[in-house]
Amino acid sequence: MKREERYESGDRLFKDAVFIRDEVIPKAQDAGRWNIVVFEAYRVSELLIKALFFYAGWSPRQSHELDKVIDDLQRLLEKTKYSIPFVYSLVAKGGNCYAVTFLGNRIRFFKRISNVYTQIGSGHYLPSLTVNDIVTLRIDINGSLLTVKLNNEVILSISDSSITQQPLQLHRTLVKPADSARVEKIKKIVTALRRTREEAFYSERSFSEQEAEEAIAHMMEVIDLSKAFLVEEPLA
Repeated sequence: MKREERYESGDRLFKDAVFIRDEVIPKAQDAGRWNIVVFEAYRVSELLIKALFFYAGWSPRQSHELDKVIDDLQRLLEKTKYSIPFVYSLVAKGGNCYAVTFLGNRIRFFKRISNVYTQIGSGHYLPSLTVNDIVTLRIDINGSLLTVKLNNEVILSISDSSITQQPLQLHRTLVKPADSARVEKIKKIVTALRRTREEAFYSERSFSEQEAEEAIAHMMEVIDLSKAFLVEEPLA
């Protein structure tokens, strides 16, 4: 599988996770189908973690043991030497680049010339870039005019002609190593969710409404903790 195909797989898994969280689980709750809620809470967590894996540029193991999948992801990320600490960048031969990174609710636009980083613009972006929203981001270059678009809406237009080498190659880095404490917490939660997933899947017992609500709370905690893997940091 090519890297671009992995990005596309990650997008599909993210969208499926959002659909299950926002459409399937609420309907199961309304119908009082607590086993379905418990099962789908785990599935959202699984789709999210595996989407991050694809976004990192690799394919996850075919396993429901998410603690092992998370270990694989963290190990691969720790071995990866990212020369471009950006979410999205256009890179010329030799390493000079125009690039975008995030801080809080703002997009920041940088250029890197001979390993010197200069911020050349910033602007607001949508409130969420996690599992809650999937957005498209691109940088267009027309002569010396640089345009940053989010969901096809222009959010930054800047004039700069520092980098004239062509062609510029696209780089996307969405995922970074997470701190060990968060990784261990995620693994603990998904391991507990997996145990209830199997019981729910095989209808070994009937889950209560309270247990279903606990599964949803765990799912939301996994979503929140998984943000630690996403590149949403200022440039050091």
